[in-house]
Amino acid sequence: KGEVGQTKIFQAELGSWQEGEFLSLKTAFRGVEIIKPSFYIFQQINQNPQYVANVGDLLNYEIFFKNVGQEVAENLFLIVSLEGEAFDLESVRVESGRFDKEAKKVFWDYARVSQLKKLLPMEEGKVKFWIKLKDELSPETRDPIIKNMISLDGLIETFETKINSKLELSQKGYFQDEV
Repeated sequence: KGEVGQTKIFQAELGSWQEGEFLSLKTAFRGVEIIKPSFYIFQQINQNPQYVANVGDLLNYEIFFKNVGQEVAENLFLIVSLEGEAFDLESVRVESGRFDKEAKKVFWDYARVSQLKKLLPMEEGKVKFWIKLKDELSPETRDPIIKNMISLDGLIETFETKINSKLELSQKGYFQDEV
């Protein structure tokens, strides 16, 4: 992390472990300049950027991406990684993309989405997918949150969505008399 234009130094060390001790074979240092991101990414769930979900909801994700750089962006891939126990992975529907259930990832590429083929400066694109939340959460779930991480050309944005918990009220009454 740092300011645009700032240089950060990275160190890499190559070696092996022998008898519990690390033997260094080569060490390298490289400088990397922090640049202004070329893309802006945001999302809406059910047409709301601050959506709070309920168990059993069908979530309509709309992922918006904009080329805020100076160059034309071409042949892009957009990947959404899903995190959370509340997702019903059997219910995923994707518009112009594909879903890998094992990896919990939704993929779009430039062959299926024209805005990913060529995105001019200040031009915006959008992709969509739908997923249902499970009808019930595990009783051990203390902080019901789902996350999705969006990756586009090296830029990664993480979004969290809270899930309302069900409230159950229970009442008991007792009566005592002489008997």
